[in-house]
Amino acid sequence: MAVGVRRSVRTSTSGTGCATCVSTDPATRRVSITGPSAERRKRSSSRPLRQTRSSTLASGAGRRAAGRRRSTVRDRSSTSGVGVIVVLRVPGGSLRGSPSNGPCATPVERRAVSAHHLPRGSGRQGVRGSRSDDGGARELRNFSDRTSTRLRIMDSTPAAPRPTMAQIAERAGTTVPTVSKVLNGGTDVSEATRSRVMAAAHALDYRRRPRARPTDRDPRAAGVVDVVVGHIEGSWVGPVLRAIEEEASAAGVDLVLARARPDGAWISRLLRRPSLGAILVLVDATPASLHTLTSAGIPVVAIDPSSRPPAEVASVGATNWDGGRIAAELLIAEGHTRIGVIGGVRAHLFGSARIDGLTTALRAAGIHVPEDRIAFCDWDRERARAAAGAMLAGPDRPTAFFACSDVMGLGVYEAADDAGLRIPDDLSVVGFDGVLESAWAMPPMTTVRQPIAEMGATAFHMLQQADRAGRPRAGGTPGTRMELETELVMRGSVAPPRT
Repeated sequence: MAVGVRRSVRTSTSGTGCATCVSTDPATRRVSITGPSAERRKRSSSRPLRQTRSSTLASGAGRRAAGRRRSTVRDRSSTSGVGVIVVLRVPGGSLRGSPSNGPCATPVERRAVSAHHLPRGSGRQGVRGSRSDDGGARELRNFSDRTSTRLRIMDSTPAAPRPTMAQIAERAGTTVPTVSKVLNGGTDVSEATRSRVMAAAHALDYRRRPRARPTDRDPRAAGVVDVVVGHIEGSWVGPVLRAIEEEASAAGVDLVLARARPDGAWISRLLRRPSLGAILVLVDATPASLHTLTSAGIPVVAIDPSSRPPAEVASVGATNWDGGRIAAELLIAEGHTRIGVIGGVRAHLFGSARIDGLTTALRAAGIHVPEDRIAFCDWDRERARAAAGAMLAGPDRPTAFFACSDVMGLGVYEAADDAGLRIPDDLSVVGFDGVLESAWAMPPMTTVRQPIAEMGATAFHMLQQADRAGRPRAGGTPGTRMELETELVMRGSVAPPRT
């Protein structure tokens, strides 16, 4: 590609100011000069630029002059293209650049503007200038040749437009300031409005601009991870937090603990502070809430998410379905056929997977569990006690129970005591989790152990991978799901049924 060059040079000759214009024809690369002393300059510049360069550099003065000056090529973009600006450093003057449509150069500047437009991204290229011995004419050394070979042409096709806050506001039926407040972590917004805005942002695939990494913004926050828990009560959360803290301490990372309350304020606080990422422990977060975090550039790893997380959120859990199957195989081996089931929340994936594994194995053995022997008790001990008591009071009472958590299994223990039944002589019980309370029960509860502490450590390692990758995802692949194996822990709460 031949690039035509026009440059304007204001010089002073014998105390009189005169303007000299030099232009290069793109096709012939020949220079034409107008202005005073044009005839003298024409003889030196009418040859091709490549030839001029050779004759100029042949002299020692020309070589020394060429070594003293450099020029810089830079590009400026518009939707139609880019103009290339060449600024020559003149001895005794300053170095400045101006756009192709800007003001004329000052007496201490030289400017050469290409007659062609080049797209964004051509990069900066150094172009040397040379000066003829007479000191009046200055040629641009092979500019068109270098421009055609060194400046890189890039596709300037505009990217697809990003969803705007106005579009989110229209979809959510609210105002742009309210949308801005929600997306930027404001707290003085009702939960209903917040949910509508988050749902609209998720539907439009709105993504905030990637925020600066903590190490760039605040060195003091370079090693902070947010841990958000759904509930603090009970012994399940303790081993998870302990394992996360141990891994974080070894990595030189501090933890910020928050509770996921229904008002969603934890999301606002997390968006406002620098963080390497967030670990969600038994948090019932909506896909829109998780999308709000990841679109802000916050990596998220969920431990036992209650519902299927979005594709950019990684998760870790246990082989819940296999755990239910293991419990069923034990009860089948002991000879039980009337089995009651105590579940948690019907919509929770990990709880329903345990029940599905149990009932699938029982059906394979020809054992059917009727609907009235499956109760969902919201992971609550007292509700489990009431539900188990109602089953034990009916005809053909169950001879064994499978509880989807050890805590609810303790409720079954209390229901058996209320009914005057002894464990395991009159009633067998299998729990799930392997928390300390199950070992302290009388008799100690047989349970399906899930590796709770290992799940916490794995979640931290997955978050580290996401932070090193610099992307709002973990585990190296969007939607990574890691499941750690469950195992049966035999104790003293299971025995064959009485005939």
